[in-house]
Amino acid sequence: MEKMAPHDVMAEIYVTANNFSEVFYSPVKQKDPVAGGLVYRSEGEFSRDRGWEEGYTYVFLGKDWKFRANGLYGTVEAAINNKLSNLTVQTMVVWIQADAARAQELIKQIDWERLKKLIKN
Repeated sequence: MEKMAPHDVMAEIYVTANNFSEVFYSPVKQKDPVAGGLVYRSEGEFSRDRGWEEGYTYVFLGKDWKFRANGLYGTVEAAINNKLSNLTVQTMVVWIQADAARAQELIKQIDWERLKKLIKN
């Protein structure tokens, strides 16, 4: 089943604001920065229930993101500026679930400067 499972059949993009930590539940590799933000990529995996699931590319925008290793996994965290209103965007995380090559193509199509202008810290 795994050998015959189709790849690259779906792509999804998720964007969150004021997400100050992200826990990776599978190993990730750091990639080249995008728009000055940290980038990590997880590999896809086969699930007997759902077929092939593509990996994620994570782009972290905002100040002071730090990766902390936790065994085989890790966490990326950003500092919170408590002097700002809760409604002020301090960070953004963009998750792209897609084949690695497709994720790179989608990254090229996102207006990163426009997203960064929303961040006020």
